[in-house]
Amino acid sequence: GYNSLQEYIATQGPLPDTRNDFWKMILQQKSQVVVMLTQCNEKRRIKCDHYWPFTTEPVTYGDITVEMVSEEEQADWALRVFRVSHVSSGPVTEETTGPKSFIHCW
Repeated sequence: GYNSLQEYIATQGPLPDTRNDFWKMILQQKSQVVVMLTQCNEKRRIKCDHYWPFTTEPVTYGDITVEMVSEEEQADWALRVFRVSHVSSGPVTEETTGPKSFIHCW
């Protein structure tokens, strides 16, 4: 967490209208690990938006740029590492302390 290793944030999966806010929260709270316990689609129902880049090409969500650094997929989990940065009208103005690990389990 931001103040100690014992802190965490529990939230629903981002929806299309909240995806940009989700990434802003990740950057502001300096989250190092995100664990996703659902798939984007389950039983033909959309559970959350696909809120991360599909490839290593950086994607901008609002004023946050997300770049996939690495990806490892298995049958029931995936580990993705991202570089997350805040972008103003010029060059990068703030970057997180390091890559963020996203663990997707289902």
